[in-house]
Amino acid sequence: MVNGTVIQLNVEALKAQAGLDMTHAPYKDSALALPDLVSGKVHVLFDVMVAGLQPVKDGKLNALAVGGTKRSTLLPDVPHGCRG
Repeated sequence: MVNGTVIQLNVEALKAQAGLDMTHAPYKDSALALPDLVSGKVHVLFDVMVAGLQPVKDGKLNALAVGGTKRSTLLPDVPHGCRG
């Protein structure tokens, strides 16, 4: 997403800890990023859950994990990504 946001900084920390090789593609907001994600132009998006909730429910996107210490009631089948 936007450079310097909490989301981007968390992704950079994840990349470093997991040894991932990903290139940051800055977008002004989720409304601009989601069409590129659905079309396959970009391969992954880290964002607030509500931004991608409908495409996940429609089967257009796969949610890999949600942040937090427990599963979300909005996506109960998606594992949480934080220890706690």
